[in-house]
Amino acid sequence: MNHIARVKVLTLGSSQVGKSCLVKRYCERRFVPKYLPTIGIDYGVTRLTVDNVEARVHIFDTSGRPLFAEVRCEFYSGMAAVLLVYDVTERASFDALAGWLAELGWAAAEPGQRPVLVVAANKTDLTPREIGSEEGERWAAGHGAQHFQVSASSGHGVQQLFTEFFQMAVRSAAAGRHRDGAPPPPAAPSSLNAWIRRIRTAPNDWDKLGLRPGYSKDDVNRAYKALAVMLHPDKNSSPEAAEAFKTITGVRNNLLKTFSAT
Repeated sequence: MNHIARVKVLTLGSSQVGKSCLVKRYCERRFVPKYLPTIGIDYGVTRLTVDNVEARVHIFDTSGRPLFAEVRCEFYSGMAAVLLVYDVTERASFDALAGWLAELGWAAAEPGQRPVLVVAANKTDLTPREIGSEEGERWAAGHGAQHFQVSASSGHGVQQLFTEFFQMAVRSAAAGRHRDGAPPPPAAPSSLNAWIRRIRTAPNDWDKLGLRPGYSKDDVNRAYKALAVMLHPDKNSSPEAAEAFKTITGVRNNLLKTFSAT
């Protein structure tokens, strides 16, 4: 049996379309009705065997908030497959799909090096719909993608979606495309510098992590981890980044103390 140690896949789409809910429905067989915004990037891993290839699939579930664009972009390199999600009751989320492909650098990549693309129409249990199934299928077909009608709430279509999504990712990696070998390139200076400036000048600890007062302890830890990916000295040799990393570490510790005191 062949083995692939690391196959990277990514969820992408506007905020509140249900990306994290779909992942939880598949992985944990449950639906979380309360909206809990993803802070930067959430991460999980699953093992599976496809065509006699055993693989570890690493799932990067991204925040759709503009605030975390710089963090998202750190993870685009080396993706074997991308799951684009939109909300059938919200046309704006469907119209935004082209923008997500642009952020991903889809058009600029060589066709043979583009990640496998899958499109999921979520919240199909709700009415009224603003995007019909035929319109979604036409858009997906025009970009060479498979299209799935799903509901994180009811579970409809979720198992089939992720089964086929992961299979396509592993087959792409097994064919020699998108192997996660060399580390991803460093962040563009503009995105890295934007975060460094924010961390240096933000008026309070919450704002330095891109949060607002009232977020949970877990949110603080997730925001810190997402920023640490860019700023850690092992990832970035810039003195300014190293200083920013020290700052957010102190900020994280300060905020966690406030939870201990309550």
